[in-house]
Amino acid sequence: TTTTTTADASGPPRPLRPAELFFSKLTPALKERGIVNIAARSKWPADVLRSIFKQLVAETPSNLISRELWASSTSSSEWLQLTTAYARSLAVMSMIGFTIGLGDRHLDNMLLDLHTGEVVHIDYNVCFEKGRKLRVPETVPFRLTQNFQAALGVFGVEGVFRQTCEHVMRLLRRNRETLLTLLEAFVYDPLVDWTPDHKSAAEQQEMEKHITHSLLAARITELRASLETAQAAFETQRAAFLECLEQVLGSERVVAQQMEQLEQMQEEAAALATVKALPAAQLKRTLTALTELYAQQQTRLQAVQHTRAQVSQRLMETQKWNEQHIAAMEAVHGEQMPALWTELKTNATATSTAPVAAETYLLAAEFLYSVGQTALVEQGRTLHRRFLQALEERRLAALACLEQLGMYRTIAATYPAAVLQQHRCHMWARLLAHVLHTDDLDACQHAVQAAGQLGQPPADHVARVHGVAVQLAGMVRCSAGLGEALSEAHQKQQHEQ
Repeated sequence: TTTTTTADASGPPRPLRPAELFFSKLTPALKERGIVNIAARSKWPADVLRSIFKQLVAETPSNLISRELWASSTSSSEWLQLTTAYARSLAVMSMIGFTIGLGDRHLDNMLLDLHTGEVVHIDYNVCFEKGRKLRVPETVPFRLTQNFQAALGVFGVEGVFRQTCEHVMRLLRRNRETLLTLLEAFVYDPLVDWTPDHKSAAEQQEMEKHITHSLLAARITELRASLETAQAAFETQRAAFLECLEQVLGSERVVAQQMEQLEQMQEEAAALATVKALPAAQLKRTLTALTELYAQQQTRLQAVQHTRAQVSQRLMETQKWNEQHIAAMEAVHGEQMPALWTELKTNATATSTAPVAAETYLLAAEFLYSVGQTALVEQGRTLHRRFLQALEERRLAALACLEQLGMYRTIAATYPAAVLQQHRCHMWARLLAHVLHTDDLDACQHAVQAAGQLGQPPADHVARVHGVAVQLAGMVRCSAGLGEALSEAHQKQQHEQ
């Protein structure tokens, strides 16, 4: 044991690790600059770091990995196999690390299996571009230093490495929905806080919202085809289901009717059994009474059917009145009344200033003067003046009617929105429909009481409506008289000619 310990102590020194080499050169350089607190990395001069990096690059051989792979090979074919596996594994992990933002790729976190030539990464703590937010930001996408490049074989980065990188990126783009689905767990249930510490809550929330939207869009794109297929299948099955449901409901209605008929037949059978058990004299009296009751029932059923027919007719009339009332209210509140009022006001003097004779009338008058029919010409002028006077009377009557309708429109504008539902026509229609579709005596009595409470229209309203009706009747009589006068003049003119 003593000999072994002495041999170990007197053997070659242990090689320094990369971090130990870095600090062995950095510490003296910082002390020369007067920096004692080495832990304060923000105070390290950039020129000192750049100088130490160049020294380490110059002192470190660029073929360490390639020599290890060569020494681990027993033949040229085995070396080619190790080199190819190394290039492919390095390319795959470089592209995946670039995709997920993997950082902190120092030599302690990148392992090399000399038996297979594969590169193995460990320690995924710095992920999702968190390395860019460190005190010394990591700006490179992946690690590819001179030692890694020298071990890629004869073609370097332009051979198997580039082909594998392109192939991996194509696969990742082609299966981006699956990749986003797998990474979705880190958004909603992260094991490590991937976000930098200086981000505010609003920025964090905005980032999560953006990620959620991206994941949702990817998930919708992924599931769109299957959802459309499922929707088409659902519509087909829905139509078949509705058809089957309608058949089942129809069967249930038929069964319900048959059950009612069966119950009625059972009641009749029980009644017949009871009647057969009676004595002959009592059975005769019972049959006579049943015959009378049946006749009375038939009479009452006919009366009920007659009443139902009358109620149905009244309901149709009331619904028609209600529709006319609705149409009248729409016309009153529409744009037709103001247009008619403007037209009648604009043409107020049209009839009085219209020319008495048109071209045809002048030719006819000249002919009548030439044949000595002056009285007929004067009669035509008189009829024309009467015609203009009748037109003016009709216009004035129309204006009066429009004035009354305008007053009603002003009043109707103050009505509530539900005035049509509260009108007697609507309420009558509702009561009649309720009575028509019910067999309950209490409901019918309640409808009769409600109908009695509807009341009668106010007297002033009736008088105003009567006045409008009188004016409309005057317009009709005036138009009729005008038509008769024109017809008489025309017949007389033809007779004289």
